[in-house]
Amino acid sequence: MPDPFQNHLNRVFPRREWSDISGYWLRYIDTITPPGSQPSSVIEEFIGFETVARSLHGTSRHQRQDVPGFRQLIFHEAIYLLHKASHVIGCSETDALLGAHTWALSQAYQGSFFAAKSICYLLGGVLADYDRKTIIIDIWPGVGSSTSGTGLLTDTTIEFFKNEKWVGHKEVWQLFQHLLRITKVNIWPAEYIDAIIALAPNDFAKQRNIIHYGGGKWVFDDLFEFTPNNNYGLVKRRFSSGFVYDEKGDFTFVLAQVIFRMALLILGEITTLTNKLETEINIFNKRLNPNFHPYYITEFPL
Repeated sequence: MPDPFQNHLNRVFPRREWSDISGYWLRYIDTITPPGSQPSSVIEEFIGFETVARSLHGTSRHQRQDVPGFRQLIFHEAIYLLHKASHVIGCSETDALLGAHTWALSQAYQGSFFAAKSICYLLGGVLADYDRKTIIIDIWPGVGSSTSGTGLLTDTTIEFFKNEKWVGHKEVWQLFQHLLRITKVNIWPAEYIDAIIALAPNDFAKQRNIIHYGGGKWVFDDLFEFTPNNNYGLVKRRFSSGFVYDEKGDFTFVLAQVIFRMALLILGEITTLTNKLETEINIFNKRLNPNFHPYYITEFPL
């Protein structure tokens, strides 16, 4: 059965290369002051977005416009989302180290959701709500119009498409998977991309949903006593044996580690091109230690 939302994604987003996008961002990055601070506005309340969103109706629900300041806001929110991901995934890791493996899955899901949204923003894909409808936004619709070799866009408009329904987490994961399919990112291990795009969009939240909404279910035998397990959360081992959804395993925890890793990798590439993010990178690096990310630094030594 055709998926209307997926059809919209196919229509809105052209293929792109991260090597181009990382260069395009340089025009729209501001130093964040003070370091680690929240964006000055949420996307849905940004005046430029609201102006466009009000005009999306009838035959005009698909438009391309310049919106000054919007890309700067999206980039700032991408960074802030990744700070949130670092915090929440770190909480998941420290709980898992104690043996609280079931609740660590719930935290890992929320952290992976933050990290996936950050990646979507950096790759150019945004879902924003307006009047109980979701606006699909492509920050880089002119990606195919770049002047070869210059890293400059000849078309700086932003594309907006009004989806007639209000979407949720599942559609965010669909957007994430779609952007992974159409974007060439050489720095990402192919096994990560292949495993993530092979999942069903509903797989990402399955374990979280069992914990939150399955009144008579708990994933591991740790409800009353913590149960340390040295095999829990090992990313490389999980991929070597095949990474698929497993209700009784560490699926969501490993997924969070991988998505967080992918986000840090592309952010790292941007930071090689500008010093405007140095203070933000220092915050991330300060947290990448055994107190906050005991699993991550074991799997991905600095």
